[in-house]
Amino acid sequence: MAKNSDLGDITRALGWGLLMGGGVGFALGLLLAPEEGSQMRRRVKFHLEELAKQVGNLAENLKTSSEQEGAKSDAEAIVADAHKRAQEINSQMEEIMDSKSTPSSESE
Repeated sequence: MAKNSDLGDITRALGWGLLMGGGVGFALGLLLAPEEGSQMRRRVKFHLEELAKQVGNLAENLKTSSEQEGAKSDAEAIVADAHKRAQEINSQMEEIMDSKSTPSSESE
């Protein structure tokens, strides 16, 4: 029983680490390589979709594992949280893009 709990904790920590690391890397990439607004939004959308696929694959791998009985509920919680965070990141990126486009309009 303790072994399953420890494995679940490790898996959960790995999932959070991947999400947080991906989010930080993604944000830094956007800040260090500015692009035109429409290109930036396409890029953000692409990366968010890729993140959702990776989280979905992780959840699928956890779901098919016969060693963990609670993996399905853990995976669903991770996917739900990742989806929520992806939406938050998307909203933040749109706000950043709007604020980036505002100063260039004022300089004209």
